[in-house]
Amino acid sequence: MNKTIPLPNDRPVNAVRHITIPVDIPDVQVVHTARLVLKDISPGQTHVGVDDMIPAELIIRHTRRWCEVAEREPQSSLEFTYEIIASPDVWVIGGRRRGNFTCAEGEEKRFRLLLLPQRAGHLLLPSVDIKSFATGPGEQQQQHHRLSSPTGGEHLLQSDSSFAPRPRRLISSELDYRSHGETVLVSADLQMTTINLDGFGDAAAGSWHDAERKTDAAVA
Repeated sequence: MNKTIPLPNDRPVNAVRHITIPVDIPDVQVVHTARLVLKDISPGQTHVGVDDMIPAELIIRHTRRWCEVAEREPQSSLEFTYEIIASPDVWVIGGRRRGNFTCAEGEEKRFRLLLLPQRAGHLLLPSVDIKSFATGPGEQQQQHHRLSSPTGGEHLLQSDSSFAPRPRRLISSELDYRSHGETVLVSADLQMTTINLDGFGDAAAGSWHDAERKTDAAVA
């Protein structure tokens, strides 16, 4: 016969212990929040067709709260770049796929795009990459030229160039992409479509010329 060992119902006071480990959180100069919003899609719409032109808008804003005030780069010196990342086998992107922009903290920047799905299925929305840069004042370059004078002496001619490009360096930043993991259901209900994308990448210049949808065959 097996021996029964009773267990106490009361939990000992010293059974739960806590340990606190302090860690240093590095300062992040800029934290971006971005989302990709699809336009002209009704709430009850369940899917789109292959090569359907989907207007979209990339919305970006940022905060400086994750960095100590004393360590922040001046807001006026900040510049940003964004890039839409998508496989051409899945999405064709119309509009400004990449670009530079500046904005104030908390201000929203909006960029219009056109998304054209290339195959059927649950397609992940394109991803976004955003980089942050700090710029400094352009350094004046002084050039000295010696000119001979009629009296036999030399004069020093000094010229200033204030149009040198400002140096730009990459700074720490993070991205909270709110549309990460979102999908669109695309069905292969188009037999043929004709589209036009402006060569200069303007989303407003894109147009959907013609489309021919498949028709269901009658069963005898």
